[in-house]
Amino acid sequence: YAPAAVGPALGGLIVKPTAVLEGPVWLMLLLFVPYWIGYRIASRRTVRGARTVITAFSLLSCIALIAKVVPTASHDIYLYVFHGRALALHGVNPYAVFPVQIADPFVPLMGSWLSQLKNTYGPLWTSLAVAIVGIVGDRPTGLLIVFKAVSAAFFLGCIPLMSKLSTAIGADRTNISRDGLMLLFGWNPTLLFEFAGNGHNDSAMVFFLLVALLLSIKGRTSLAALALSASFLVKYFTLLCLPFFLAYAVSRGGPGLRDRAQAVVKAVLPVVLATILAYAPYWIGLATLDGLFDQASLVGIALASPLATALTFLFGGGEHFFGSTASDLVVTMNPDLIAALSSAAFFICFLALINAAFSRAMEPRDLVRFVFAPLICYLAMASLWLMPWHLSWIVPILIVEDAAFATVVVGATGMLLYSGYLAGPIIGAALI
Repeated sequence: YAPAAVGPALGGLIVKPTAVLEGPVWLMLLLFVPYWIGYRIASRRTVRGARTVITAFSLLSCIALIAKVVPTASHDIYLYVFHGRALALHGVNPYAVFPVQIADPFVPLMGSWLSQLKNTYGPLWTSLAVAIVGIVGDRPTGLLIVFKAVSAAFFLGCIPLMSKLSTAIGADRTNISRDGLMLLFGWNPTLLFEFAGNGHNDSAMVFFLLVALLLSIKGRTSLAALALSASFLVKYFTLLCLPFFLAYAVSRGGPGLRDRAQAVVKAVLPVVLATILAYAPYWIGLATLDGLFDQASLVGIALASPLATALTFLFGGGEHFFGSTASDLVVTMNPDLIAALSSAAFFICFLALINAAFSRAMEPRDLVRFVFAPLICYLAMASLWLMPWHLSWIVPILIVEDAAFATVVVGATGMLLYSGYLAGPIIGAALI
């Protein structure tokens, strides 16, 4: 079910499609039928060797998707490879140049917009990209395979972390067994497709976030802070979770002022040091963050999140939605005003969450809920770049909270986003 591949090639092996998947998405949605049946079997009864089968199928699916190098439904992996090649092969700081300025075969593959955008990813991921290119060398096909394998490895690593997290918070598993939990995550068609198929680095971000949660619950505050740093130094979104790790550390640190101060130091100092060290090889002043700021300023309603879509529908009129596609979605309301209203709604909820977190004695389950809450709010309200792989951020909390049906809906919504950016936000809004 790969789309027609056109465009420049690297050695006749690597090509980039002109668009994401279209019609075949509906065939991919059928994968959620055996996925749901498998979950029902694994969660309702004890099946001998179930974990072995679940793990083996996840692993074999990843291998098959990694081996299928072309084409991909996302430009991002070409950007990852370029950032590594920029320093390892061309000797330039990937945060200081626009890709289009470098004569590199991966630049045409990332599309005209991304090729004119500076690095938007965290320095930990960039350093990993540089290391991969340094090891693999100038082997384009090999680089794609390795980057996809790294993303898939982080995805597979999340499976046991999900199980441990569920146990650590003392979740009542009356409706779902450990096998069912593993299957919900490891067999999710959207996660398999995005991580092993398209190689998105969101799997690394989620992996380190889960590690941070487990370490924090175990009372290893400083190590948890380092793990959280690793998460947002891959992609910046999980920086939103920092206040809630801090609230948990303060809540569990003791009643005295000195105890609370020590908890704050243990939770914040490792974050500061890790961030400084990660940025040290690349720092060129605030210009290092140019790509991040530029991407934030280029948001568009065509890829709108649920709240932005609802506002556009409310003020723009239904005639702009029904029967339209992402490319011809017309907005009569000022997009900047929609962005401002969406962002304001998010920050109100975000501040309310922080206030609630610091106003209570937090238990492990509270920590997990509070950490994922800002990510859910961001996707529902503030993000004007709702992409299919972004929904992977909230799948862990859905599974830990035993929201099996919601997990399936989120996965299916991820697939639907490929066939039309309107379907996803509407379903996503209903789900949220």
